[in-house]
Amino acid sequence: MSFCFFIMTHQRSRLHLTAIAIHRDSAYSSAMITALDAARYFLSKQDTDEPDISNMKLLKLLYYAQGTCLAILDRPLFDEAIEAWRHGPVVASIYQTFKNYQANPIPATSAPAIPDEERHILDLTFAKWGEFSASALRNRTHREPPWQEAYHGRGEGSEIDLNEIYQAFLSELSVPAMGNEEFDRRFAAGVAVA
Repeated sequence: MSFCFFIMTHQRSRLHLTAIAIHRDSAYSSAMITALDAARYFLSKQDTDEPDISNMKLLKLLYYAQGTCLAILDRPLFDEAIEAWRHGPVVASIYQTFKNYQANPIPATSAPAIPDEERHILDLTFAKWGEFSASALRNRTHREPPWQEAYHGRGEGSEIDLNEIYQAFLSELSVPAMGNEEFDRRFAAGVAVA
């Protein structure tokens, strides 16, 4: 099964339309990347001359990547738990790795080797959320049920349930199911397929 997502972003006073295609076989690999691999991939995507990914922004991008992967591929992107902290969802090991940068931008890194499915999920996430500031992403996560239910319902530092993330992102993405032929026909005709 294939999916194509069209993301419209506004960057430097210009609108950009990004098409990201994901081909999903019914027997996909269950291998996942680590949260650190995903973090390093996001850091490699930023402008090396003007990096803008702080620790907080990086942590929110990881949360959105995890939710996107759950909704599209029916599996987590990485194994590490996401916890509900005061400033939103956090992967504790990634927070610890980059905490010395505080609110400052983390320098760009080289991209790690990422399998195609996971790389497409990360690209989709970055295309949709990468232009937003850390505080804008924090504020958005504070309005979303997975963080609210964990933080206010179970307390600060509690794990955000993957099923709650899955349900929230599934309803947001509303990914239609279609076979490869239907995808190819609509994609060739220039019809949005997601």
